[in-house]
Amino acid sequence: MKITPRSESIFVKREDNSEINYFIFDEYEVHYGEIAPHVKQPWHSHKIISETLFVLEGKIELHFLEEGEKKVEIITPGNLVQVENTPHTFINPFDEVCKMVAFRFIPEGKFKQDIIKNDKVLYPEYD
Repeated sequence: MKITPRSESIFVKREDNSEINYFIFDEYEVHYGEIAPHVKQPWHSHKIISETLFVLEGKIELHFLEEGEKKVEIITPGNLVQVENTPHTFINPFDEVCKMVAFRFIPEGKFKQDIIKNDKVLYPEYD
């Protein structure tokens, strides 16, 4: 077991006052972000990385392209976005900070759901 304190992350405070803590590991990255009010990130996509975002607090607008058409969804706490390689941007037009966690990894194209669902080993003798 390894606990990684925030102090060991790579901290970036952007010019727009958003703050990101990057936890980068051998095969994946997790980052915690606080997107400041009235911030727009640049449009971008990822060629290889798969990015999944989970909103913890606040809300954020997700702008993305789908079949060449611009779309907008408001993402609220408890919702998860699988970005894939879709061109997108996040805009926080609201007056509150949006707190989110992002998981970034490089998929191998292998079906692993069965392993993920069934990989838990129980130890009732420790209860």
